[in-house]
Amino acid sequence: MMLRRLARVLGALLVLAGIGALLVWAFLEGHQEWALERERERPVTAVSRVSVQEHDHVIALDQATQAQSGIVVTSLEASSHQEERKGYGTVMDVDDLIALRKDMATAQAEVDKAQAHLEASRQEYERAQALHADNRISSDKALQAATAAWHTDAANARAAQAARRALEGTARQRWGPVLATWVFEASPDFDRLSQRQEVLLQITIPPDVALASAPPTASIQAADGTRSAARLVSPAPRTDPRIQGLSFFYLAPARSQGLLPGMNVLAYLPVGPPVQGVRVPAAAVVWWQGTAWVYVQKDSNHFMRRAIATEMPVPEGWFVSTGLAAGDSIVVRGAQLLLSEEFRAQIQVRE
Repeated sequence: MMLRRLARVLGALLVLAGIGALLVWAFLEGHQEWALERERERPVTAVSRVSVQEHDHVIALDQATQAQSGIVVTSLEASSHQEERKGYGTVMDVDDLIALRKDMATAQAEVDKAQAHLEASRQEYERAQALHADNRISSDKALQAATAAWHTDAANARAAQAARRALEGTARQRWGPVLATWVFEASPDFDRLSQRQEVLLQITIPPDVALASAPPTASIQAADGTRSAARLVSPAPRTDPRIQGLSFFYLAPARSQGLLPGMNVLAYLPVGPPVQGVRVPAAAVVWWQGTAWVYVQKDSNHFMRRAIATEMPVPEGWFVSTGLAAGDSIVVRGAQLLLSEEFRAQIQVRE
């Protein structure tokens, strides 16, 4: 009896031991599978190409990666540039000038006709006066008629001249003495305007900008971004009421793109002595947080981002007098890719 009971107890213990062993095995297997799953789910951390050297982020790219990414580098050349003041211009419609020229031709014709009549009546008066003095060969009535005709023609000549002077005064007040003279004399400059070989611009600078005198040349930027050179004609006798600053007339070639009558343009007037620096192509510039940046090549495999000033725009880029120097190599293709690489590394660090 006792043996049977002992056997049952030992059997139960063996069963419990087997169940315990099975649970332990199952736990170990599950933990191992969970660890493997965690390992599989762990994100793969790419090797960062960005390092910090003297507070600057430096991107390392070998030659093969540069070629694969299409990165192109160019060396900056020394250049000079004059400081510029921005002005606002309007391409003028010269139909009024052409009409003024026609009116001036008509007024001059009236003056010439009146002068011819005056000369003829003067000579007639002098003949009548001589005949009248010579034993009254000419009657008093004939002399009086000749005198009246002479005085009438003199009055007509004065009126014609006054009308011409009034037209001149109007032209000077509206267009200034230089353009008015071109109209009066039908100069070659006026012919180029009337034949649309050149366009006339009125350029106005803001009232807070001081200029001792207007520069002889200016750079005109049309709405499409293209630039063309313009030459000074004269100060304008009237300002642009929208800007309320000093105004000047300039001439630009009619072949310049985007210069049509009535269009608004930006003008850059050079002032002061030339400044030494470099020209940075627009393709090399990337914008971030309102600042312009370029990537400078430190050596064959390393690049560093550097801020530049954009206060002196030039055709197809900017002139930079500080921060870059002649001989520096900058990225002119692929700068946006380097910026993305730099920020991707910063995101990985934060994660």
